[in-house]
Amino acid sequence: MTLVSPQHLTPRAQPPIDLATDLDCPDIVDSIKEHRYGTLQLSPNKQITLTFRRFAKRATLWHVLWAKTWTHSRKYGDTCKLYYDAPKSCPGFVIIKLMVSHRNTTYRSTRKIMAALDKLASIRETNAIVFHASNKRLTDRVVERFGYVRHAENLPGRHFIKRF
Repeated sequence: MTLVSPQHLTPRAQPPIDLATDLDCPDIVDSIKEHRYGTLQLSPNKQITLTFRRFAKRATLWHVLWAKTWTHSRKYGDTCKLYYDAPKSCPGFVIIKLMVSHRNTTYRSTRKIMAALDKLASIRETNAIVFHASNKRLTDRVVERFGYVRHAENLPGRHFIKRF
């Protein structure tokens, strides 16, 4: 893959980053630290790519219903996509906004993409990863296997955090 200086590229014009091979380049590491919004995508051949986004992902009820009724129930394959944000208001945190999986996505694939998010968070030198679990099938036991604990018990919903 040919690397171009990240200063000359907008987030959309930048090619996806292969997390398995491209992290050796200092330009890529600096680019990860610089860009606040992005997606991690696991392809069917088990390759994880990072693509930067220009704006934050707004996960609405519409997105959740669309992912549930169309993507997860009708698309086959062992692949998933994770949207993350690192907002300016909370510079020490990475927020999982939305994770969309296909019907045949395995636990192993989910584990792999979460490990890639942990690697990304360590590059960004963050304090924690947080998310709100809206899916009832995502049990507390499964979330604890990924290293997350319950957080913000006074807020409605189920909030989890993984501290570094």
